[in-house]
Amino acid sequence: MIRRIRKFARWILPHWLVSLLRPVAPGITFSGPYKSWADAARDAGGYDAPAILQKVRESALAVKQGKAAFERDSVAFNIPEYRWPMLACLFHIALEKDGSNDRAFHVADFGGSLGSVYFQHRTFFDRMPAFLWSVIEQPHFVQCGNAEIADERLHFFNGIAEAKARAPIDVVLFAGSLQYLENPHAILSQAAALASPYLILDRLLLTDAADDRIKVQRVRPPIYDASYPIRVFAVQKLKAHLNAIGYEIVATLPGGFFCRRKSN
Repeated sequence: MIRRIRKFARWILPHWLVSLLRPVAPGITFSGPYKSWADAARDAGGYDAPAILQKVRESALAVKQGKAAFERDSVAFNIPEYRWPMLACLFHIALEKDGSNDRAFHVADFGGSLGSVYFQHRTFFDRMPAFLWSVIEQPHFVQCGNAEIADERLHFFNGIAEAKARAPIDVVLFAGSLQYLENPHAILSQAAALASPYLILDRLLLTDAADDRIKVQRVRPPIYDASYPIRVFAVQKLKAHLNAIGYEIVATLPGGFFCRRKSN
């Protein structure tokens, strides 16, 4: 019954209210709104807090070693879960690309932690013969990832251009990461400038308000102890920016968009 109510709510309620009604994990709260990102940053710690990497590392290693099914936000889970809409987008791109050339299908996962999405769905990726997954992260995550987590397909990089030097990028994935960037529109523009044919924006917080809302997300144990600014995107402004940098929305995802570069 609760699932039916939530599904019905998504159809009839505005984006901002649906976001507020989404279940929040224990230990996570939000404060604000703030006038600017700088104001929120002064009232928060940051995603670069050492405790975050340590907790994520422990859970990621457990997943890599087969002791847990997947990791999300530093928490290890024993029962598999999948983000089916996101997977459908990835396989749509892979199928469209199949036969066009002989190079590997390359996903650039911006803000992908220590390979959270990659390991969560690797049972599907294992069936792809030529496949690369490049995580773009903070330097300390990159160093840890390449030293302890990377494999023949999964590598870690400091920026999109660095990942592109590995191989041409087929899609830039933002899986719950875009809202934690101070200048998300600049990063989207960078992806466009590097000619990524597809973008997947997943797990966003969206509002029907005219402007973005800036808040501070506070995380407490059992996850980890940290706080950082977060953006609730004004959905119409985000759509307008995607259009301006050359992308059309192919499909609307739960909390996001599947975007394709517009043909000339």
